[in-house]
Amino acid sequence: MYKHLILYFVALSLLACNIDKKNKTGTKDSEVTTNENKSVEKVNAAAASIQNVKENLGTLSPISNEELQKMLPVKIAGALAENTTVENSSGVNIASADYKINDSTAISLSIIDCAGPAGVGIYTTQHLGMAAAEGETEDEYTKAVSINGNKGYEHCYKEDNDCSIVWFAGGRYLVSIEGVAADKLKQLAGEVKIK
Repeated sequence: MYKHLILYFVALSLLACNIDKKNKTGTKDSEVTTNENKSVEKVNAAAASIQNVKENLGTLSPISNEELQKMLPVKIAGALAENTTVENSSGVNIASADYKINDSTAISLSIIDCAGPAGVGIYTTQHLGMAAAEGETEDEYTKAVSINGNKGYEHCYKEDNDCSIVWFAGGRYLVSIEGVAADKLKQLAGEVKIK
Protein backbone atom coordinates (compact mmCIF):
# COMPACT_ATOMS: atom_id res chain seq x y z
CA MET A 1 0.00 0.00 0.00
CA TYR A 2 2.88 2.36 0.86
CA LYS A 3 4.34 1.78 -2.67
CA HIS A 4 0.98 2.62 -4.24
CA LEU A 5 0.72 5.82 -2.22
CA ILE A 6 4.22 6.91 -3.31
CA LEU A 7 3.40 6.12 -6.97
CA TYR A 8 0.15 8.06 -6.61
CA PHE A 9 1.98 11.17 -5.32
CA VAL A 10 4.70 10.88 -7.98
CA ALA A 11 2.03 10.63 -10.70
CA LEU A 12 0.11 13.55 -9.20
CA SER A 13 3.30 15.65 -9.04
CA LEU A 14 4.14 14.87 -12.66
CA LEU A 15 0.60 15.73 -13.72
CA ALA A 16 0.76 19.05 -11.84
CA CYS A 17 4.11 19.90 -13.41
CA ASN A 18 2.83 18.98 -16.85
CA ILE A 19 -0.13 21.36 -16.60
CA ASP A 20 2.16 24.37 -16.24
CA LYS A 21 4.84 22.95 -18.50
CA LYS A 22 6.19 25.21 -21.24
CA ASN A 23 7.11 24.03 -24.75
CA LYS A 24 10.64 24.12 -26.14
CA THR A 25 10.38 27.77 -27.28
CA GLY A 26 9.50 28.94 -23.79
CA THR A 27 5.85 29.71 -24.53
CA LYS A 28 2.86 27.97 -23.08
CA ASP A 29 0.66 25.85 -25.31
CA SER A 30 -2.12 28.45 -24.99
CA GLU A 31 0.30 31.15 -26.21
CA VAL A 32 1.31 28.99 -29.20
CA THR A 33 -2.35 28.50 -30.11
CA THR A 34 -2.97 32.25 -29.78
CA ASN A 35 0.05 33.04 -32.00
CA GLU A 36 -1.08 30.48 -34.58
CA ASN A 37 -4.56 32.03 -34.58
CA LYS A 38 -3.06 35.50 -35.07
CA SER A 39 -0.98 34.20 -38.01
CA VAL A 40 -4.04 32.64 -39.61
CA GLU A 41 -5.97 35.88 -39.06
CA LYS A 42 -3.19 37.87 -40.79
CA VAL A 43 -3.18 35.51 -43.77
CA ASN A 44 -6.98 35.67 -44.00
CA ALA A 45 -6.92 39.48 -43.76
CA ALA A 46 -4.28 39.71 -46.52
CA ALA A 47 -6.30 37.37 -48.75
CA ALA A 48 -9.46 39.41 -48.12
CA SER A 49 -7.58 42.63 -48.93
CA ILE A 50 -6.29 41.18 -52.22
CA GLN A 51 -9.78 39.97 -53.10
CA ASN A 52 -11.19 43.44 -52.36
CA VAL A 53 -8.60 45.07 -54.63
CA LYS A 54 -9.39 42.62 -57.43
CA GLU A 55 -13.15 43.16 -57.06
CA ASN A 56 -12.68 46.93 -57.03
CA LEU A 57 -10.45 46.84 -60.13
CA GLY A 58 -13.04 44.71 -61.93
CA THR A 59 -15.69 47.41 -61.46
CA LEU A 60 -13.54 50.29 -62.77
CA SER A 61 -13.52 51.50 -66.36
CA PRO A 62 -10.09 51.95 -67.99
CA ILE A 63 -8.96 55.54 -68.46
CA SER A 64 -8.31 56.84 -71.96
CA ASN A 65 -4.96 56.50 -73.68
CA GLU A 66 -4.52 60.27 -73.51
CA GLU A 67 -5.10 60.34 -69.74
CA LEU A 68 -2.69 57.47 -69.21
CA GLN A 69 -0.01 59.13 -71.37
CA LYS A 70 -0.28 62.29 -69.26
CA MET A 71 0.68 60.21 -66.21
CA LEU A 72 4.16 59.54 -67.63
CA PRO A 73 6.68 61.92 -66.04
CA VAL A 74 7.97 64.56 -68.44
CA LYS A 75 11.39 64.15 -66.79
CA ILE A 76 13.11 61.64 -64.53
CA ALA A 77 16.44 62.72 -63.02
CA GLY A 78 16.50 65.60 -65.50
CA ALA A 79 16.13 63.31 -68.53
CA LEU A 80 13.23 64.02 -70.89
CA ALA A 81 10.80 61.26 -71.86
CA GLU A 82 11.56 59.74 -75.28
CA ASN A 83 9.83 57.14 -77.43
CA THR A 84 6.54 57.70 -75.62
CA THR A 85 3.89 55.17 -76.63
CA VAL A 86 0.41 54.19 -75.51
CA GLU A 87 -1.10 50.94 -76.62
CA ASN A 88 -3.89 48.53 -75.82
CA SER A 89 -2.64 45.02 -75.25
CA SER A 90 -5.03 42.19 -74.37
CA GLY A 91 -7.65 44.66 -73.20
CA VAL A 92 -5.43 46.85 -71.02
CA ASN A 93 -3.96 50.27 -71.69
CA ILE A 94 -0.20 50.63 -71.30
CA ALA A 95 1.80 53.86 -71.47
CA SER A 96 5.58 53.70 -71.71
CA ALA A 97 8.58 55.96 -72.21
CA ASP A 98 12.37 55.79 -72.21
CA TYR A 99 14.63 58.15 -70.29
CA LYS A 100 18.34 58.55 -71.07
CA ILE A 101 19.74 59.66 -67.73
CA ASN A 102 23.33 59.94 -69.03
CA ASP A 103 25.62 58.27 -71.58
CA SER A 104 25.74 55.03 -69.59
CA THR A 105 22.29 55.00 -67.94
CA ALA A 106 18.96 54.59 -69.66
CA ILE A 107 15.70 53.36 -68.18
CA SER A 108 12.24 52.39 -69.39
CA LEU A 109 9.05 53.21 -67.53
CA SER A 110 5.62 51.62 -68.10
CA ILE A 111 2.27 52.33 -66.48
CA ILE A 112 -0.49 49.75 -66.88
CA ASP A 113 -4.10 50.61 -66.04
CA CYS A 114 -5.38 47.48 -64.24
CA ALA A 115 -9.03 48.56 -64.43
CA GLY A 116 -11.63 46.14 -65.79
CA PRO A 117 -11.55 42.35 -66.09
CA ALA A 118 -8.45 42.25 -68.30
CA GLY A 119 -6.63 44.57 -65.90
CA VAL A 120 -7.48 42.28 -62.98
CA GLY A 121 -5.76 39.46 -64.88
CA ILE A 122 -2.63 41.58 -65.36
CA TYR A 123 -2.67 42.61 -61.69
CA THR A 124 -2.94 38.98 -60.63
CA THR A 125 -0.24 37.58 -62.90
CA GLN A 126 2.22 40.47 -63.12
CA HIS A 127 2.02 41.77 -59.56
CA LEU A 128 0.69 39.11 -57.20
CA GLY A 129 2.37 36.28 -59.10
CA MET A 130 5.81 37.89 -58.98
CA ALA A 131 5.45 39.13 -55.43
CA ALA A 132 4.81 35.52 -54.38
CA ALA A 133 7.92 34.38 -56.31
CA GLU A 134 10.32 35.97 -53.85
CA GLY A 135 13.61 34.09 -53.82
CA GLU A 136 17.18 33.91 -55.04
CA THR A 137 19.25 31.71 -57.33
CA GLU A 138 22.85 31.91 -58.44
CA ASP A 139 21.84 34.10 -61.41
CA GLU A 140 18.95 36.26 -60.20
CA TYR A 141 16.75 37.29 -57.30
CA THR A 142 13.28 38.66 -56.57
CA LYS A 143 12.40 40.43 -53.34
CA ALA A 144 9.70 42.67 -51.89
CA VAL A 145 10.23 46.44 -51.89
CA SER A 146 8.24 49.56 -51.13
CA ILE A 147 8.18 52.50 -53.55
CA ASN A 148 6.61 55.72 -52.28
CA GLY A 149 4.70 53.64 -49.71
CA ASN A 150 3.40 51.18 -52.30
CA LYS A 151 4.12 47.47 -52.22
CA GLY A 152 6.10 45.99 -55.06
CA TYR A 153 9.00 43.75 -55.95
CA GLU A 154 12.50 44.06 -57.33
CA HIS A 155 13.93 41.55 -59.79
CA CYS A 156 17.60 41.55 -60.81
CA TYR A 157 19.95 39.50 -62.97
CA LYS A 158 23.19 39.43 -61.03
CA GLU A 159 25.72 39.11 -63.84
CA ASP A 160 24.84 42.29 -65.71
CA ASN A 161 23.01 44.05 -62.81
CA ASP A 162 19.98 44.52 -65.05
CA CYS A 163 17.04 45.11 -62.74
CA SER A 164 13.36 45.96 -62.77
CA ILE A 165 11.05 47.22 -60.07
CA VAL A 166 7.28 46.81 -60.29
CA TRP A 167 4.83 48.33 -57.83
CA PHE A 168 1.08 48.91 -57.53
CA ALA A 169 0.12 52.57 -57.18
CA GLY A 170 -2.98 54.70 -57.01
CA GLY A 171 -5.15 51.69 -56.29
CA ARG A 172 -5.19 50.70 -59.98
CA TYR A 173 -1.85 51.19 -61.77
CA LEU A 174 0.97 48.72 -62.16
CA VAL A 175 4.17 50.72 -62.61
CA SER A 176 7.37 49.19 -63.94
CA ILE A 177 10.81 50.74 -64.20
CA GLU A 178 13.82 48.85 -65.56
CA GLY A 179 17.31 49.13 -66.95
CA VAL A 180 19.94 49.75 -64.26
CA ALA A 181 21.16 48.55 -60.86
CA ALA A 182 18.55 48.18 -58.13
CA ASP A 183 19.81 51.01 -55.90
CA LYS A 184 19.73 53.50 -58.75
CA LEU A 185 16.33 52.22 -59.90
CA LYS A 186 14.85 52.68 -56.42
CA GLN A 187 16.09 56.26 -56.40
CA LEU A 188 14.60 56.94 -59.85
CA ALA A 189 11.36 55.12 -59.00
CA GLY A 190 10.97 57.46 -56.03
CA GLU A 191 10.54 60.32 -58.52
CA VAL A 192 7.53 58.64 -60.16
CA LYS A 193 4.44 59.87 -58.33
CA ILE A 194 1.25 58.05 -59.31
CA LYS A 195 -1.98 58.91 -57.51
